[in-house]
Amino acid sequence: VDDESIPDPLTARRSQLYGEGNIPDPKEDVLRPEAWSQAENPPYSYYCYYIYANLKRFNDVCQLLGRPWKLSFRPHAGEAGEVHHLATTFLLADGINHGINLWHTPTLQYLYMVTQIGVSVSPISNNTLFLKMRDNPFPYFFRRGLNVTLS
Repeated sequence: VDDESIPDPLTARRSQLYGEGNIPDPKEDVLRPEAWSQAENPPYSYYCYYIYANLKRFNDVCQLLGRPWKLSFRPHAGEAGEVHHLATTFLLADGINHGINLWHTPTLQYLYMVTQIGVSVSPISNNTLFLKMRDNPFPYFFRRGLNVTLS
């Protein structure tokens, strides 16, 4: 994805990851999916960025062609895993699914509330796997003003 040519000034760009003028040659760029050669999987933020950038490109092309299609980026984040998953999705996603770990980060709760990024929680699914229904943070998120839904 050539994200440097996206006209939207609020779009996250690879130059912001590397610094202006330091974008490596694509053949040497370890952040490009085809160049990943480590035994471990790439970090969550790496996957999210490439999905976000490709969806952004798709949506821009559709708009240029006058097509009514628009794909939203609503990843699974915040049910398990690290808190930085929620920070990554705050920066890149249109909304998140299974955001129960947002309960542990008041700062991110505030950011999600101010921006009204959607948070979908699934009490029945969480009851089986992670969190009993009586402990589900949906009512708390709702009272705090987060854009929260049940799924």
